[in-house]
Amino acid sequence: MRTILDRFYWFCGLLACLCVLGILGTVILQVISRFIRFTFDATELSGFFLAAASFLGPAYTFRAGAHIRMTALIHRATGARKRAIELFCTGLSVVAMSYFTFYAADMTLDSWIIGDKSPGLMAVPFWIPQIPMVIGLAGLTIAFADEFVEVLRGKDPNFKDVEQLEVEQALAVKVPG
Repeated sequence: MRTILDRFYWFCGLLACLCVLGILGTVILQVISRFIRFTFDATELSGFFLAAASFLGPAYTFRAGAHIRMTALIHRATGARKRAIELFCTGLSVVAMSYFTFYAADMTLDSWIIGDKSPGLMAVPFWIPQIPMVIGLAGLTIAFADEFVEVLRGKDPNFKDVEQLEVEQALAVKVPG
């Protein structure tokens, strides 16, 4: 199961990366189209790629330990208190992300049912760019649930190793002088 989840997070990260490359491609295409006097509006398509990358990337980023965290409180806690804080935070995150995922999926389904389209030149059905948002939110929900279960089992949070490494690297930096 661990391998499947890690591959899923990696795949979400890969899709986010491809979306960023999609932004680059549409901007380059727009610049080239100006030279050949062809109208191509990259704004709408770039916006869809940006939204997709923004929602697909967090699951991978969270599991890689690269999210910014407010750790002042948790670093002062020890033992059972620290574990309780970690369980509370990851549990609350699961609940919040489940809520967002459910309503994003509901919105996407509504867009598909009513045939809602974007107002730009391309008139893209809105459910198409909304699908990566739902996948990304579901991925982050799964990542938080995964972390919650790991902490519940008594293991250290996944991000602890990354934070410890950063502290060790910061301490290893020699100040000249």
